[in-house]
Amino acid sequence: MRIKSIDRICRHLAAPGTRTDLGSQFGKHLKDSGVNLTTPLSLRWFVDEGWIAPVLRVPLPRTALDSWINFPKLNVKAPDCPESGIWAINLWIASHTVPPSVVAPGAPWALSYVDDPSHSVGLSAREHSVCLDDDRCPPEEFEHEPSGRRIEPWIDFFAYWQAFHVAELCEAACMTLYATAPPANAEEAVSGAVERARARMNSVRQRWHEHRTVFEWLSHYRTMMSNWNLTGTGWETAELAAKSLASDLDLSTDAIRHGIRDTLLVIWARWTSTYDSQHQNVRAALRALRDDIDYAVTFLEMLTGEETDPQDSFWHIKDRQARRWAQLVDALPREQWIARCSFPESAASYLVEESKLFESTFPFDVAAIEKVVSTKWQKSRALRRFCFASSRLHDQLDSSPHDGPFNWRAAIQEKERIEQLLLLPLHGERILSQIHRSQPGSKRFPEVRELVRGRLDRALVLTKCSGADRRNAIARAKELMKKAQLHAQDWGTSKLFVDNSDVELDSAVTRRLVAAHVNFVIARNYAAHHDALDDDLVFATDGDPTEHVGRIAMTSVLTTVLAAMRDLI
Repeated sequence: MRIKSIDRICRHLAAPGTRTDLGSQFGKHLKDSGVNLTTPLSLRWFVDEGWIAPVLRVPLPRTALDSWINFPKLNVKAPDCPESGIWAINLWIASHTVPPSVVAPGAPWALSYVDDPSHSVGLSAREHSVCLDDDRCPPEEFEHEPSGRRIEPWIDFFAYWQAFHVAELCEAACMTLYATAPPANAEEAVSGAVERARARMNSVRQRWHEHRTVFEWLSHYRTMMSNWNLTGTGWETAELAAKSLASDLDLSTDAIRHGIRDTLLVIWARWTSTYDSQHQNVRAALRALRDDIDYAVTFLEMLTGEETDPQDSFWHIKDRQARRWAQLVDALPREQWIARCSFPESAASYLVEESKLFESTFPFDVAAIEKVVSTKWQKSRALRRFCFASSRLHDQLDSSPHDGPFNWRAAIQEKERIEQLLLLPLHGERILSQIHRSQPGSKRFPEVRELVRGRLDRALVLTKCSGADRRNAIARAKELMKKAQLHAQDWGTSKLFVDNSDVELDSAVTRRLVAAHVNFVIARNYAAHHDALDDDLVFATDGDPTEHVGRIAMTSVLTTVLAAMRDLI
């Protein structure tokens, strides 16, 4: 979530004279959101025609503006300004700056200065505002006596989200009259196109009137977070402020959930299906909308005290039926969500043979891996890091371009793929250690070979390996793990990992388990101490892909870790 300083006034962005050029806060926000108003379209035309309305319009007295000798410079010289007009000059100055925020404890963090009943400038703005429902015509323009320039003597205030409304109005106003030569009844064609455009714009107006409720509480939350950010206080203070805000607005967590899905994600689905997401302006609008979704989800999480689960059926579409709304993970691809969602399928692709060999003994298929990850995701940081490393590794191995709204990283990253592969056995060891230490009477931090032999012994029990066979398997693993010390390794002539033939046991199941656990220790020690075979581990070779050392490392680490997690589900 990116907190911006302008969020403090996001509920009231000024557009003096309903203009969007230099000095207009709302005009700058439109540009930042990818909305470019081109002739003949203008914000003022949309307002005058009733397609959109500012949240507040404040006429300014001519006497105050005429007394402003050096208008519109903000180092005001207005020696003859009547006392009754000073408020107008102060409001003009405030509308061209970001007024200082009141960050004292108990201050109304969720209000802009225009909302704040204790702010003199905001109070004056509300007292002198007019209702556009009664009279949509703006005050009459006049010539400023000291400078001779034309002045529109009013200030319109718009909420930040109305930039989205303007963007859709611009699209709705576009007309295609005829593809080639004008038809015989050209006048009728033009008239019909105009009527269709007006119908589309009316639909946009109605739609955004319905969206307003969600964006109203969201704008309060953005304002609150921006003011909290200036206090330098801890996250606990922000959580308390969020709960207070929800109480003041009589806003339930269920209402927020439905607001996110049934409004924000509906808008996302509409835009991504209707507009070209590769267009620069559309990408800017999608980024702005994604920020709103991120804010809303964070607000929800602050109130519930729990991380939102994108796999929950409320957000996740598991059948093939179309919905009006986009999946949460598509609109807000948080890295932890991407890692969690992608890991089961990615891991299962390495364990096809293991899944067949061990059948349902261990969680080696997609459904079983999803279950174990879902069960332990919140409780195990080591598991989350393990999945992060896997996701980042495969993202770096993926050579396809990342130029859509799903991935908008601007940096050219160094392809140190080995970095993530080396992290996998290290995070895997932490998972094994957590499982070991959760057992009553267990040694707190055993040496890695002892730790892995203990998990191998448990895996053998689960495969019904017992008696002499089990003792022989543990003894053979202990012997092979001497290789894992890697002290006398000749990198040029010897292979890094063991294979099934090195195990020299009768049972195929036992051989596969012993080899995987031994290779886990080798991979872990290599990651901690060596780098001689880094390129061999991550770059393709001409040999059999199933014998690639990187694949052997991945398969062994996944087999060992997921077999150990069998007891957790």
